[in-house]
Amino acid sequence: MYYSSYTDLAFRILLIIFYTTFTIIRINFGRLSKKTDRKVERSINHIDLYILRIFILYEVTTFILFVAYPSSIEWATFEIPLWLSIIGAILGALSLLLFVWVHLSLGKFFTYKIQIAENQELVRKGPYKHVRHPMYSAFILLHISVFLITYNWFIAITWSFGLLVVLIFRIRKEEQLILEKFGEIYSAYMKETRRFLPRIFK
Repeated sequence: MYYSSYTDLAFRILLIIFYTTFTIIRINFGRLSKKTDRKVERSINHIDLYILRIFILYEVTTFILFVAYPSSIEWATFEIPLWLSIIGAILGALSLLLFVWVHLSLGKFFTYKIQIAENQELVRKGPYKHVRHPMYSAFILLHISVFLITYNWFIAITWSFGLLVVLIFRIRKEEQLILEKFGEIYSAYMKETRRFLPRIFK
């Protein structure tokens, strides 16, 4: 079973809902973080933040094109079974739930920047009990979802490449900074967990 104009419209609306909700959550917790009076103890240069912002700007631009002007990137579409896009929608919903869980678990320690506050705690509750970077796990899930919902190889390739660049630039620096702060505690935590997926077998 493949798409009709109605299912196509439904998936576009679903994408709008996903990204609007993600944005609202992000902005809300970003504001809460700024209101928290926390003195920065360690920080890494913020070129990573600029790369992240460029990537987000690119995603927003292509997202608007796909939703509002689909003919502009129609040349990159291909057919996939409807059931695959339904799986994509389910993955998108799961990524949204994980995104909320991550932010609630981080609370006042959420920040866009790679930095450590003086009163920083090592968060190991919620999804952090199972993986070290559940925030990125949520984004990976979302990007898989977008690929299956948009059925557009140009979006899939460029968004995946952009996400890979962000992950390469940020993860090792984040872990190094946390290691400097928490030492053996974080080193032991790294041995107990994986970066994106929970251990099935201990």
